[in-house]
Amino acid sequence: MLEGLQQRFGWEPVLEAGHIIGLTRNGANVSLEPGGQLELSGAPLETIHQTCDEVNQHLVEVKEIAGKIGAGFIGLGAAPVWSLKEMPMMPKGRYRLMTDYMTRVGTMGQDMMYRTCTVQVNLDFGSEADMVQKLRVALALQPVATALFANSPFLDNKPNGMKSWRANIWQHLDDARTGMLPFAFEDGMGYERWVDYVLDVPMYFVYRDGKYINALGQSFRDFLKGNCRRFRARSRRSRTGPTI
Repeated sequence: MLEGLQQRFGWEPVLEAGHIIGLTRNGANVSLEPGGQLELSGAPLETIHQTCDEVNQHLVEVKEIAGKIGAGFIGLGAAPVWSLKEMPMMPKGRYRLMTDYMTRVGTMGQDMMYRTCTVQVNLDFGSEADMVQKLRVALALQPVATALFANSPFLDNKPNGMKSWRANIWQHLDDARTGMLPFAFEDGMGYERWVDYVLDVPMYFVYRDGKYINALGQSFRDFLKGNCRRFRARSRRSRTGPTI
């Protein structure tokens, strides 16, 4: 699929360890998620109409290549037929680390990685106050959006009894990085409060010299202070400066 998009529509390949793992073109990216989900990360655009055009063009391109290789796509929030054991792992170093970590937190992390997909919305902001307002509105609307776009009622080749099995998964993941953020609605919310939260979210890895170094359980605050134990040991062995 990636090779076809590259050859037919002018996408540039993104490689890791000799494997094609994604594509880039004019500020947009196509990537492979852990279980082979094909994701379009659109370019920064000004209006929802431009985003609609971009998505529709992507679907036209994908459909053409899929037809040539005998593949098909379904727009569901969860894989309706295939079990977790049947899902392949895409050749990205960070997925190996994440897969292991997901066995230590919550109960459904690997299902989230390999058996689900969704649509993400990223919004720019023009000021600190604008950021706070948009964050609060986005958080408050999450239950409504989940209900409106519920689309994962099948699992293991049968109905699962839920409108959104995917939403159920996200209630059984890593509490340190998922769920609602009550502090966002408190007085004094702003850039500093957000950064304080992000600095204490556990890291997955440090990316350095083209390799993913295990940093599971360490915070970025630890890393900035030079207290990231796993990375410090690796740094002493390699004797080179870090890159992130």
